[in-house]
Amino acid sequence: MSATSSSSIRQVGPDRREGRLLSLHGFTGDDGNGARQVDPVFLEFTLAAYLAWRDFEERRGDILPHLPDLLEDCDFHWGLEVRDTALSPIVGVNELLEATDDPYDMPFAITGSLFSSVTLQVTTLAAALEIPQVSGTSTSMHLERSDLFARTVPTNAQDARAVMTYYHSLGVTRLASVFMNEPYGVQYNQALQQEAGRLGITLLFFPIEHGKVDQSMQDLKESQARFVFAIVLEGDWRMIIQSAYKHGVVGNSDYAWMAPDLTYLLNPTFGLDKEEESDIALAMHGLGIISLQMQASSQHLFDKALQELRKNTTQLQDFIGHTAYPDLFSNFSFASDAAPFLYHHLIYDSAIALGLAACSTPGLFKGADLYQQLLMTEFEGVSGNVSFDSVTGTRDAVGTQYRVDNLLISASRSTETVGSNNTAATSNIKVNLLIWASCEEKVIFLAGRFEVWI
Repeated sequence: MSATSSSSIRQVGPDRREGRLLSLHGFTGDDGNGARQVDPVFLEFTLAAYLAWRDFEERRGDILPHLPDLLEDCDFHWGLEVRDTALSPIVGVNELLEATDDPYDMPFAITGSLFSSVTLQVTTLAAALEIPQVSGTSTSMHLERSDLFARTVPTNAQDARAVMTYYHSLGVTRLASVFMNEPYGVQYNQALQQEAGRLGITLLFFPIEHGKVDQSMQDLKESQARFVFAIVLEGDWRMIIQSAYKHGVVGNSDYAWMAPDLTYLLNPTFGLDKEEESDIALAMHGLGIISLQMQASSQHLFDKALQELRKNTTQLQDFIGHTAYPDLFSNFSFASDAAPFLYHHLIYDSAIALGLAACSTPGLFKGADLYQQLLMTEFEGVSGNVSFDSVTGTRDAVGTQYRVDNLLISASRSTETVGSNNTAATSNIKVNLLIWASCEEKVIFLAGRFEVWI
């Protein structure tokens, strides 16, 4: 393997340059038989990148009304290749190797990956190949100053500052941190430690190994910590919550749990099975969810465009045609009524940022040239004003906000819903705004409205 020695941009006419964008997000899981199966939740992130590619290539203003004006004098056009990391670092690296196996037909840039653990590996290889990468979701501090890497999301160090400032405002002096013993959890916990020291909060931490969650919950119980911050990913929270409930450290008035970024649990389509998941419902009642908030006037236009894309057979076939494995979608239904949230917006903006940077980088540029232009790129995106730190490549974070919601579950108002087997039953989720935080030089929390539904 060697770095590319020539530009991946082609001049195809006096007023037209072309390149190929690689979308490298994760949207499959194991079907139980060792084969890939499309995950409808994670696929929506890749669809966000597709919408950005489409809007840029077709000079459309459906989502960003000012985009056609930004591209009026742009001679750059791009193709798209969609690949899947299966949320695995090894798969992600292998997919990038396959996408770059022809040295005369290399992607000029990458949008992705989702998880920091995947991005850490992919960006190392991408830098060696001189391919810039922009992520909309990878928050690890370990990615700071990575070669040719940028992101439209702030780091988890800023998240940790918001979390600990919130606890400090409540008068909490002793806090337990629960996290999976993998890069995202470990690095987030390290950031919490730093902020806890700054604010004089004692932080106890309980790393969880796969298969040993019960031991960690027992240790948590013996610590007698009452405030718990759980750093969990989508695939882990059920396991942790069930074990915590079994050990009596969640789901009662003696404990207050909060977790970051589980905003999809606040979606009206989220439900729990009464028969199989009643313990989860009892455990999660009152759970606090803290999430980054970035507001822009165009977010509703993105949400509308994604909803329309799900129903547009022609556009969906076009999307499938850009994937490396169209057979995966032979029996897949794109029907979904899940509401988009911040990470969809951040991924859209990550691809738009690459396109705008390519427009402004003259000639048949190489990766380093594009990256330098990217760091100077600024625009109003779906997630608000997008600009990058010129040293770290991370999105400038001034003016970002955080929000805490309480997840309130009422079995008495549960409703029967029709699922794939026509027997699914869900609990009714009530979501209530608790606080807002403005993160500038320091985090400031403003009083908010809080109502309890019982």
